[in-house]
Amino acid sequence: MTSKPRQRNIPKEKFVARDIEISNVTLYDLYEKDVKIISKEFGIPPIVELHKDNQGVTIGFSIKLMLDDWLGEFKVEIIENVEKKGICLAVKKYRYALRPIHDEDDFFRFDHDSYLDPEYPAEHINADETKYHKSHFTFPYDLDVDLQKVNTGNMITAIRYYLNKNVHPVVDRGREYIQIIQ
Repeated sequence: MTSKPRQRNIPKEKFVARDIEISNVTLYDLYEKDVKIISKEFGIPPIVELHKDNQGVTIGFSIKLMLDDWLGEFKVEIIENVEKKGICLAVKKYRYALRPIHDEDDFFRFDHDSYLDPEYPAEHINADETKYHKSHFTFPYDLDVDLQKVNTGNMITAIRYYLNKNVHPVVDRGREYIQIIQ
């Protein structure tokens, strides 16, 4: 008589948020800096939502800017969600995207999502798969740019660099963007 092997119930790995932690800046200072730099660069302030706890104390913020016709040539998307986490701040999500209106295949989008399935990297750059031979680029496998160092300020600089040099952030492992995103 043979018996079948007994199935083991292996517990699934407990999900852990993969936040990007920021220190040495207050929530208010980061919020003020990001709103100011976005407003200056794009000529309009982003939509801002403050997150409050049960006592009405601000514990985080979300920033969103969507432009369908920036400079007559580009669609722009900026999203940032930040929360207090102990003595640090935690970036829960970011998205910085630039898409040419007349050549939508030459887009780039920097993404971070703390709650993305752990099977996938929390940070990546999206690009056109046909043009760049894959659609998701991650650090350190495909890029030399540490995507945990992405923030609103250096992304505005990266967008300006792209406009001036026309070098896509995934070309040559993103090496031209290392000095910008640090």
